[in-house]
Amino acid sequence: MLTRFFIDRPISAIVIAIMMIVAGLIALPILPIALYPDITPPVVRVTASYPGANAETMVDAVTTPIERQINGVEGLVSIASTSNDSGNMTIDVTFEVGYDLNIAAVDVQNRVVLAYPYIPAEVIQNGINVQKGTQDLVMFVNLVSADGSYSPEYVSNYASINIVDPIRRIPGVGSANLLGDRTYAMRIWLDPQKLAGYNLTVNDVIDAIMDQNTPAAVGSLAGVPTKPGQTVALTLHTKGRLDTPSEFEDIVVSRADNGSLIYIRDIGRVELGSSSYSTLLQVDGKNSIGIEVNQFPFGNTLNIADQIFSILNAELAKFPDGLDYWIARDSSGFIKSAVKEVALTLLTALLLIVLVSYLFLQDLRATLITLVTIPVSLIGTFALMGFLGFSINMLSLFGMILAIGLVVDDAVVVIENISRIMRTDGLPAREAAVKAMDEVRGPIIASTLVMMAVFIPASFVPGISGQLYQQFALTIACSLGLSLINALTFTPSLASYMLSHGPTQKPLRIFDWFNRAYDILLEYYDGVVKRVIRRPVMMCIALLALISVTVTLLITVPRGFIPTEDQGFFYVNLQLPEGSTLERTQMALENVAAEMKKLPDIDRVVTVAGFSILTATRHTNDGLVVVNLKDFGERNVSVFDVIPMAEERLERLDAAEYLVLNAAPINGLSAAGGFEYILEDRAAQGLTALYSNTERIIDTAQRDYPQLDTLFSAFKVDTPNLYLDIDREKVLRQGVELSDLYLSLHANLGGYYVNDFNKYGQVYHVYVQADKDQRNDQTALDSIYVRNSDGDMIPVRDLVDYDYRAGVSSISRYNLYNAAHIIGSAAPGYTSGEAIKAMESMSEDLLSNGFSFEWTSTAYQEEKAGNVAPIIFALSLLAIFFILAVLYESWLLPLMILLAIPLAVLGALTFQSLRGLANDTFCQIALIMLIGLAAKNAILIVQFANDKYAEGADIVESVIYACNTRLRPIVMTAMAFVAGIFPLVIASGAGAAGRQSLGTAVMGGMIFSTVLTLLFIPVIYVIVQTFREKRVPNLREKTRKHSMNKGGSE
Repeated sequence: MLTRFFIDRPISAIVIAIMMIVAGLIALPILPIALYPDITPPVVRVTASYPGANAETMVDAVTTPIERQINGVEGLVSIASTSNDSGNMTIDVTFEVGYDLNIAAVDVQNRVVLAYPYIPAEVIQNGINVQKGTQDLVMFVNLVSADGSYSPEYVSNYASINIVDPIRRIPGVGSANLLGDRTYAMRIWLDPQKLAGYNLTVNDVIDAIMDQNTPAAVGSLAGVPTKPGQTVALTLHTKGRLDTPSEFEDIVVSRADNGSLIYIRDIGRVELGSSSYSTLLQVDGKNSIGIEVNQFPFGNTLNIADQIFSILNAELAKFPDGLDYWIARDSSGFIKSAVKEVALTLLTALLLIVLVSYLFLQDLRATLITLVTIPVSLIGTFALMGFLGFSINMLSLFGMILAIGLVVDDAVVVIENISRIMRTDGLPAREAAVKAMDEVRGPIIASTLVMMAVFIPASFVPGISGQLYQQFALTIACSLGLSLINALTFTPSLASYMLSHGPTQKPLRIFDWFNRAYDILLEYYDGVVKRVIRRPVMMCIALLALISVTVTLLITVPRGFIPTEDQGFFYVNLQLPEGSTLERTQMALENVAAEMKKLPDIDRVVTVAGFSILTATRHTNDGLVVVNLKDFGERNVSVFDVIPMAEERLERLDAAEYLVLNAAPINGLSAAGGFEYILEDRAAQGLTALYSNTERIIDTAQRDYPQLDTLFSAFKVDTPNLYLDIDREKVLRQGVELSDLYLSLHANLGGYYVNDFNKYGQVYHVYVQADKDQRNDQTALDSIYVRNSDGDMIPVRDLVDYDYRAGVSSISRYNLYNAAHIIGSAAPGYTSGEAIKAMESMSEDLLSNGFSFEWTSTAYQEEKAGNVAPIIFALSLLAIFFILAVLYESWLLPLMILLAIPLAVLGALTFQSLRGLANDTFCQIALIMLIGLAAKNAILIVQFANDKYAEGADIVESVIYACNTRLRPIVMTAMAFVAGIFPLVIASGAGAAGRQSLGTAVMGGMIFSTVLTLLFIPVIYVIVQTFREKRVPNLREKTRKHSMNKGGSE
């Protein structure tokens, strides 16, 4: 009755359709736009510094106590730390996807506090920072003094005060950090020989600074309570903290024997310098300061980027002459390009589908009905996406593209059936619409519910895989739900009105050609069906053979996670020999940059001396080059073309080890593309044993495993060290406190943070250290003195011996074990899944007792996703089976329909294999969709065969009638669907890899499913229905009643 109500009252149906469109248009502008859904795991980062400490001291004194307290916090996935010779430590605490980042940060902060009793006081004084971390880079901005008129210190602090602070206040920004940072610090450079000449030690200087550079609270006069009659109160002020180099030079350190005062200027020099000199950044050969902006997992990339540009453009007008900014990387640009490409694909798909529909319907008005119904369902979907908290991203737009083919399917089934009845039965449009809906309402509801049921299980899967499946699946499910409403209300109502006046045009000649071709196809198909029905055994054997091939392909087609995209840039990470200076690293970087500029379609080249993207740590022998290509529309090569050229050019350079890496497929999941393998020393066999196993893996991989491209590990144990052997007994006999000796070495050679000063409205540090020409080699020990308990000056050289040793400059740990990170990627022609399997196989053969491995970052998620996909697939099959069992009140008919699904999977994997594509996440999403598509075609045949059987026809006659009747709409919807996704198959530009994978799988599956379903389902139907007829009494009567109950008549 519902359908007839809307056929008789078309305005009601139109109002419903308009309400869908209005709701969607309201939601569309406020939906966030992103590349992918919020799928990055929350990370809390803990950082601390212990100036002067080496890597092993940092691990023992700082890293391990904090790690042990953090371990076991709720929601924890992993703890990864790096401690280096610069006295810096970073711990990244990763949580499960979806865990509340605010709660995670509070939990970690509380755990860190518990470690304070075990940590040196100076580390706590320097500050242990706990912040919500992220690797999801939004933008990298370079501030450049093009003419060199401004020092790096000036540019860095200008950026910090005027640009970085406002950026940090943007909602969704997780961090905004300076790279090449030159934050101001008051640097007191001491001359140890002059200190000794005045009978002073660095301890005396530190005490003097702490005494004379301190905030002064000096009270007030006539403060309350006051004596009666007091009328004036005065607040007292005095100079407390100092703020200029000259004021620090005037600090009195001591008084000489002759009564004269000894100032800092007498024993050294003071300058307003930098707190760190560990990195140097350049853009196209010009010194620069970088601003790295990362977002929280919930951040909106496009909104953040727009606000950053607003801040930069507003500040640009105030820039001093000669200062400018360049954008080295803008993630929003790739997202906009990718979303634009998908949106264009959406429009192209819509156009192709309409053309195919017109070719089959051969009626302009009927085609117009189809064209009108598609936007109603798609635009209305935006409203449901907003309600579900979704964004407009690659996956939701993919869902939209594929939903076009499904949405048009419902409309085509209705319109084609109405047109057929008008043509064959000669009924008016209204009566034809009523009769047509009596016939197709049940199949439409059944097939749509089946399609929706396919996607529902995917929405309940946790983790990154669940997030990827969810937005794609529920977007399609929402579109299908609205399409079903339209198919039952708006489409028949509109058709009964618009088709009421008969054909709208004279048939075109192309229609005559097409109809003749179709008639030939129908006649040929009718003959084929009759022949295959007579050969059930042969067809069953063929079906089993095809299912066997499908299973084989499921096993043999290599797996993957997210395909690597051309994001318009790539990295070159280089590592010079251990102990190399920053100057030497910079020279090597300049050579690399010069070679990269020779590559085609290169825009800008950014170099960072002293930083490694693989470990996110700072060492003087590490370097990074970021090579930016021109925009997609301005270049003729892809990043995949350029990377081999870059590797070939780097082979000519021998100053360092080089590793070329593409960008990570998902920002925030890893720093760069490829996999990250963690080798763990679980038996504490030592760093040397860890290094030996690391080198064995890398050497074996390069020699014996063609699936693997270059492997690289930054872990080395040959860093040149000078070991100081302190004679503790001699120290104590001389009356020297060990703490004074350590402090003297620490302050002179490593730098010592004393306290702070204020300038430009900011707070900066004060450091004491021996001047650079006083600490170049081991002779620096000769000029350092320490005072004993009798007041005598004791040379440090008399208390220590030294010898040269090899050691480590950085120690990584993973889940509380010392670990080596190995970065690698799949060799050309192999997938990431094959590379991971090769690494696992090699590890089983090579690793000695006490060593094990774990995956992290993208590889960890890929392994986890691989375990989830079969579960989702099984749940989708189960959901379809249960719904069909309810609809048909049978266990056998659903099983028969499910036999069409392996045929679709066969087509998808065959096409993927032929194109050299992996069974990745996008392919797996396509497979889930194909479950519903394959079942939908089978349902149409089975339902019409059942209806004919209920009318009294025999089984063979019924299925032949169903095949002949449903051939046109099945072929039509298949062709329309293939036409709709064909733009995905040939996609290019931003985000092309993901579109190609999804489109190829869907197209292959749809073609195979359509052709083979039309051949095998009739045979299986005859076999199953014959069996049921023998086993079930009064089967025809039960089938008739069941068909009627599903809406056979009103």
